[in-house]
Amino acid sequence: MVRRDRPIFSSVIGAAARAWATTRCVVVFVALIVCPLCARAQEQTPPTAPPTPACSVAFSGRVTDGATGRPIAGAAVCLPDLQCVQTDVSGFYAGLCYQGQSAAGARPCASAHGYAQNCQGPWTPSGQTELVNFPLTRVSSTPTPTPTSCGVSTPVVNAVTSPTDLLQQTITGSARVTGARYLQISSEAGTFHFNCDTTPRACGASFAVPIALRPGLNHLTVCDVDVNTCGGTDFIACTTMDRNGNPLVIDVQVAPTPMPTATITLTPSPLPTPTEPCSGLPCSGTCALCPSCTPGTICPESACRLGTCQMVSGACTCVSEIPTPSPTPTPPVTVTPTSVCIGDCNGDGPVSIDELVTGIGIALGTLPSSACAAFDCNADCHPGPVLSTPPIPSVTIACLIRAVDNALNGCPPVPCYSDLDCDDGNVCTADHCASGECLHPCVCD
Repeated sequence: MVRRDRPIFSSVIGAAARAWATTRCVVVFVALIVCPLCARAQEQTPPTAPPTPACSVAFSGRVTDGATGRPIAGAAVCLPDLQCVQTDVSGFYAGLCYQGQSAAGARPCASAHGYAQNCQGPWTPSGQTELVNFPLTRVSSTPTPTPTSCGVSTPVVNAVTSPTDLLQQTITGSARVTGARYLQISSEAGTFHFNCDTTPRACGASFAVPIALRPGLNHLTVCDVDVNTCGGTDFIACTTMDRNGNPLVIDVQVAPTPMPTATITLTPSPLPTPTEPCSGLPCSGTCALCPSCTPGTICPESACRLGTCQMVSGACTCVSEIPTPSPTPTPPVTVTPTSVCIGDCNGDGPVSIDELVTGIGIALGTLPSSACAAFDCNADCHPGPVLSTPPIPSVTIACLIRAVDNALNGCPPVPCYSDLDCDDGNVCTADHCASGECLHPCVCD
């Protein structure tokens, strides 16, 4: 019969229970790590943009060919206050918002290249969204401005130059701008107005006006605008296409201006000639030995070598060559292995609970990263004092989880670089470094 040793059996059961309790504590500890970091990440979510003012009347709908019913892409739908939106590939538009209180301003007009302008309304401000569809009538195939409401016509714009390296370009076309009307061209670079008083070439049957551009893409919208001359109502007709039906887009590619390169001319300093290498007393110092040069001439540096001034037969003469000193050899750099144990702040091997608490403080921004560089598993560096609003932490959740794993299972072995890194102090083993791992085979007889 096998006899159990009850004290030993009880000790084993107790050790297993204590290990299970420690594991549960570590799991709870990881949960306490993750939750504050997730909460902080939510706190750092950028605030949403403030809501735009409410619309007195909002408009959406579709622009189509009045004869075929096909959608018109790129049509401009505008309000008298010069707000415009563009239709998509299916002819739909949305987001045209009128914020005024006058019914005269709530009068949208649709225009497109090759079609007559169509205006509808006005609508009384009610805070509602109105569904307004625009069937457009195609005009003659010859692109000319077609007068619509109050004589306003959709401009016909010539093709623009793109790409270009110029930050200014002259836009040409025809729009029949006269009287109180003016030409308006807008893009990412700004909005420009041209009338007869300031720009004579903006008037009449054709126009040629200069606009400023910005580097990159510039999407142009060219409008014929009438201000308050027809029954107190503003009228506007716009286009975003040229006379060939292509988008009015100018790509400005500005090349950087090269910096001038300074030319430095070095004038070599002449060495002394062999006729007077040494002079005066005491006879000492260095001199130049130039045996291949003619006395009284200036020798090139490559034809001379150094010597010393010494007394020879009562005369101070340049004699023996001075050897060129050899460069001091640079001592080899000894690479000291660094700790690869995430969370081991003091480098003693195991990761303690106090070290895990330090890592949490770094991750939450209450401690500087210099408190324990071993927690930065991403090799980031964020030195400095504790900030009231900490930056993005150098210690991530992934680093903390690896540190907890090292606390439970022990640190991974430190790689070796030579046999000297593997000395275990045992005289009965041979210490070798192979592929970054220390080997200790026995040398016993």
